[in-house]
Amino acid sequence: MSIRILFQVIWLCLISGSSLAAIDNFEFPQKDQQERYQTFIDEMRCPKCDNQSLSGSNSAIAADLRKQLYEMV
Repeated sequence: MSIRILFQVIWLCLISGSSLAAIDNFEFPQKDQQERYQTFIDEMRCPKCDNQSLSGSNSAIAADLRKQLYEMV
């Protein structure tokens, strides 16, 4: 039974990592702009974090880049 609990704890740790992703409340007038923005931030990498996407990074520079990208889209 303890192995099952261990796996559950590991699973919860893996799931909780995704909840730490940055959340921006940028609104777009058109759906295609939202999709383009989301594609960009998923593909672009944070210069501070090791190979982490802009959408998953909580660093200040990633937040600035997301804001600039929002303004450009």
